[in-house]
Amino acid sequence: MGNEKRSELYEIPINILLKDNADDILEKIQHYTIHPITASTKRAALH
Repeated sequence: MGNEKRSELYEIPINILLKDNADDILEKIQHYTIHPITASTKRAALH
């Protein structure tokens, strides 16, 4: 925690840092959807 006068920094092992990111990426891939506005914009751009 920190403020203007005092702060603390922590180092996280790289394997833990990457694991969290990889888990987030996997979840996004498994639950991938196209937002309706994005789909509508893509359809409009094709015509």
